[in-house]
Amino acid sequence: MKKYLFLPLLLSILSANGHAAGNGAASGSGYFSFENPFVVNIMDNNRMRFLQIAMQMQLVDPNTAADITRHRDAIRHNVIMLLSAQEAQDLYSITGKERLRRATLKEIKAALKGRADHVEIEDIFFTSFIIQ
Repeated sequence: MKKYLFLPLLLSILSANGHAAGNGAASGSGYFSFENPFVVNIMDNNRMRFLQIAMQMQLVDPNTAADITRHRDAIRHNVIMLLSAQEAQDLYSITGKERLRRATLKEIKAALKGRADHVEIEDIFFTSFIIQ
């Protein structure tokens, strides 16, 4: 019975979103996950679809995660506006997804500009990408 009590604790630790966790790399970089995925409506040949994307940001300094948390609403706004402007057919290919990934990184940096200029985001990664 004790092993079943450990599982929820382990899952809550592993899914503690909104905090940077070191990746063990010598560079000291860490990852920041948004608590909830981004979900927007997009068009697909005059038909409405849902786009759901979960992502992680790779930070140069994991200690800056608190600044990202403080400005997460501005970041979410910029990303939602970008995602909402997408057309489904542009996102079916790997090239389209990669283009969106780069644009998303640019929007996140724009949201932090003037708010948390010292936060350096090395990269972002889509950890889930669903068009339905």
